[in-house]
Amino acid sequence: HFILPKKVKLEGLYYNIVGILEKDGDKLMGSVNDGLIIMPISSIGKLRNLNIINFDIIVNNSSKDNIEEAVSLLKFSRNLKAYHKSDFFVNHLDTLIKDASKYFKQLSFYGDVIGFFSLLIGGFNIVNIMLYNIIERSPVIGIQRALGASRRFILGQYIFESIFLGMLGCLMGLILSFIVILIAGYLLNSYLVISIYNIIKTLGVVIFVGVVSGLYPAIKASRLNPIQVLSLNRY
Repeated sequence: HFILPKKVKLEGLYYNIVGILEKDGDKLMGSVNDGLIIMPISSIGKLRNLNIINFDIIVNNSSKDNIEEAVSLLKFSRNLKAYHKSDFFVNHLDTLIKDASKYFKQLSFYGDVIGFFSLLIGGFNIVNIMLYNIIERSPVIGIQRALGASRRFILGQYIFESIFLGMLGCLMGLILSFIVILIAGYLLNSYLVISIYNIIKTLGVVIFVGVVSGLYPAIKASRLNPIQVLSLNRY
């Protein structure tokens, strides 16, 4: 620990240290700032042993002409002809944004495919649970119908229960997603969130799957004959 600013000597020249980057330590993606030095390009130009130093040049408000001029100057400084292949890389922010956007679109597509099959399997499970529920609760359905419950009431009751099962699974999935995002954010040293839009979209899809999955069992339950049900089930 020392008081800033402080002068250090590098290759016979003195440089002022005006700030220290926060220590990264060992992370999943590796250390980014540890061992990193940031200085103006005018100061880097004074160093003699550039061939043994790995460095990046960051240019603000760079246009296409400025980038081409910078490439020409770098080739000239490295004794490369115009037709020679560059032994360095030039990255533009727009290119990086496009590449990242393309990557996340592909990731989103694969996630949608996995989500579709998960919903399909979950829908079949809801159908099986509701059909088994009809068998177990057929005496209750018979009593409800005998007491005057309409078919529409039984239909709505089973569709509601089907939606509730889907919402229960959705809630568990959201909790698990939040836990995974918190762990991933900690390991990547990033701030990751689930957007409200995605949560609302997920809830809408779950309600739709619940209605579709519970429709057949609900119709079957509403069409049960109370007399037959009560005669076949004795207490």
